[in-house]
Amino acid sequence: MLLYHMNFGHPLVHETSELVAPIRSVEPRDQAAAVGLADVTRFERPDPRAQEQVFYLDLADDPDGLIHVGLVREEPIPLGVAISFERAALPYFVLWKMGRSGTYVVGLEPANALVEGLAVERTKGRLQYLEPGESRRYRLREARSGVWAMLVVAAASHNEELPDVVGDQARSDRPRRSRLGSDSSHRCTPAGR
Repeated sequence: MLLYHMNFGHPLVHETSELVAPIRSVEPRDQAAAVGLADVTRFERPDPRAQEQVFYLDLADDPDGLIHVGLVREEPIPLGVAISFERAALPYFVLWKMGRSGTYVVGLEPANALVEGLAVERTKGRLQYLEPGESRRYRLREARSGVWAMLVVAAASHNEELPDVVGDQARSDRPRRSRLGSDSSHRCTPAGR
């Protein structure tokens, strides 16, 4: 099981922040999350009584098999973070929200399984195995603020491909159509089942 757990807090996470993603469906992990289902893309003010909420999001990919997710705050100052990852390698997305005062944070979590535990994931057939000697590459791209983050957010909100040009200048720091940028690349080898 592989899960990229990227935490973001204040000042990015704020009551004016929004998760922007091509959401096809949302499943709450439990009753605590079900309470927040209507506001899954929004964030509340910190609350000392807030409970952890975990959501499983089914996200649409673009024509190149990439999924783009953004977390943005436009007021009072614009801030943003965006991630892109390959659906074939990381087909699941977990949104972890903790709105409690003092631990006010959100986790954006591309994964190759959900977070129900090894036994449940095995029973549901979501585990991916590596054979002895086999390896896999997992790649994702993350951007903070700036033009690239806003482009990823725009692509996610409209489920579109990313543009080849920004203004009059070609971008060399963005994913190409046939591959994902290599800001983070991990090679995994089997450790046994």
